[in-house]
Amino acid sequence: MKRFLLISILIAPIVILGFVCSTHAAKSKLLEKIKFAHFGINTQRDLFVAKEKGFFEKQGIDCELMKMNLAGVIPAIVGGSVDGGPSPASAALPALAKGVKIKLVLTGPQYPRDEQMPYIGVLIDSPIKSIEDLNGKSMSGHYKGSAPWLAVQIFLKKHRITLSQYVEGSEHAFTPLMLAGKVDAAIVFPEFRVRYGEKIRLIAPLDAFRKIQGGGDYWFSQKFIEERPDLVRRWINALKHARDYERKHSLECVELIQKYTGGPLDGMIMEIKKGMYPEYPIEPLVEVIKVIFTQKMLIELGLMREPIKAEEHIDMRFAKPVYEDPK
Repeated sequence: MKRFLLISILIAPIVILGFVCSTHAAKSKLLEKIKFAHFGINTQRDLFVAKEKGFFEKQGIDCELMKMNLAGVIPAIVGGSVDGGPSPASAALPALAKGVKIKLVLTGPQYPRDEQMPYIGVLIDSPIKSIEDLNGKSMSGHYKGSAPWLAVQIFLKKHRITLSQYVEGSEHAFTPLMLAGKVDAAIVFPEFRVRYGEKIRLIAPLDAFRKIQGGGDYWFSQKFIEERPDLVRRWINALKHARDYERKHSLECVELIQKYTGGPLDGMIMEIKKGMYPEYPIEPLVEVIKVIFTQKMLIELGLMREPIKAEEHIDMRFAKPVYEDPK
């Protein structure tokens, strides 16, 4: 009897481990795979919350998130290494004009109030006092093709300003470049305004940013949508649940978002407490008017030659409120 008990005690962990592994393997087989790109920025936080809080799994999806830079997303979709990814219309529309087969399915966060807008800022003791003083000066900002970059181009044209240099960088790099004295001015997002408020003076808001399609907008390959529309719908459902959860538990979600962004926790926390965190729409709606305005600006700036029918590259099935969750 003692020998039987001893053998049972020794075997039990192995049996349990085998059961757990087989259950996990079976579960993985049941989940449908999606490979999706991200930039590692705060405005794509719904992806990170959906992944970390299990909302993708609840929709029957194994979503692999793959970090890459803005310029690499559309080529990755075209090449098939990912099924979809985020892209501002300022980068997607020129690609669509060249025949790339992708479709917009979901928009990112909105910036309804002025305090949530990105600004052009300078150091508190900078000799730059006005918009006109920016002429001939250097600036750091987001990568070429991004929504903030396009907003800067619109601003420069509107005020007839020529920069001596525009230094491209990631969201967490361009304000610190100015703080280090490497450039005269920088795009300043809300997080950095609240974090470095005593060191920065704001010159002007990038007003066009609220009118153009942002960088948190999600595209899939046209082929993937045509073959698996229900899977795309469930993926959107997962993001809707993640957005609802993050609205109610913003502070709780900071650390899991930071896991993907690598950004400073204190800035995100202060931004949330000041009510400056950008809001997602109540339902995932695709704003066609923003895509059309973005195209108009690209053409005026000489960044696109001929207009395309932008609305044809938005899958309006996903612009309506989400379906009921699967039973």
